[in-house]
Amino acid sequence: MLKLLTERETAKEIRELTQNSTSLKFAVAFWGDGSIDSLEINDSPDEIKIICNLLSGATNPSVIKTLQENEKVDLRHHPQLHAKVYWTKNRGIVGSSNASANGLNFEGKGSKGWFEANLLTEDRSVLNQLEVWFDGLWQQSEDINSEVLEEASLRWKLRRKSRVNRSGKVKESLLQALFNDPEDFKDRGIKLALYFTGERSQLANEGLEEIKKSLSIEKSDELDCYEDWEEIPPGTDIIDIYLGSRGGVNFGGLWHIPDESPHRVLKNEKIEEKTVITLCHRLKTINGRKLSEADKNLIKKHMRKLREKYLAEEDAVLIDIHDAREILIGKDGTCQ
Repeated sequence: MLKLLTERETAKEIRELTQNSTSLKFAVAFWGDGSIDSLEINDSPDEIKIICNLLSGATNPSVIKTLQENEKVDLRHHPQLHAKVYWTKNRGIVGSSNASANGLNFEGKGSKGWFEANLLTEDRSVLNQLEVWFDGLWQQSEDINSEVLEEASLRWKLRRKSRVNRSGKVKESLLQALFNDPEDFKDRGIKLALYFTGERSQLANEGLEEIKKSLSIEKSDELDCYEDWEEIPPGTDIIDIYLGSRGGVNFGGLWHIPDESPHRVLKNEKIEEKTVITLCHRLKTINGRKLSEADKNLIKKHMRKLREKYLAEEDAVLIDIHDAREILIGKDGTCQ
């Protein structure tokens, strides 16, 4: 028997395997949030051998850590694995679906998955070939230790920040995209930068001008800096918002913190003055999306709530745009 499965049908069939089969062997490259619960792996009555690709940056390390806690799961990784094979003695699934929201369309939280195709087989000859293939790959695969997980976490975060715009709607504004697909903004490193103190020191201004000259930057507004804000991580995209003393909300544009060496220590030995600046480059868009006037008005509308929740007694704060979505678009995804 050979049957074609779509992304929506595949998760159901995998659950049938985990609940009603013995001796399960899964060689599935990439694992994402929700996969363990959706595939009911922790409820499997038998042991499961799993091979994943942990160092690609496309597997969520937190999911792997959770799998490791299950005594019935024997887990290894192989850096060249790209296959998606779900095998049991009596049935097997081979195709394109990873154990992820995109691959199996199971999250239902605004996730827009790929169109997938998989084949379900009960052919004894094919199942025997798949088992031989899996066992050979298992011998080549490696155990997963804390060092591997640490490296995987770094690669996961880097990939999350640089992944492509899934919706393909380049005309969307930033907050329209956040409304339409909030999960696409998770771990992107896009921050609202709210701050009160607007004036930089003379030392910071002079240091910035020297850096501009050394980099031969022609347009003076292409490079700027924040002062005494070392908490801004390299690689961050910034929506700059200056808060006036009388409650005004002023937008200073979109900026990117360089990935390498954004923080510069400046000193004036004569007067024993020292400061730290964080360089930033001006952006026209973030992930291909502009901050529209409607976006700005929405942020202004909810500024009091943002300040109450995040700013408190501080003069400045960074708010991840994915975290701010509950205030800006509501917990249930309805615009506020």
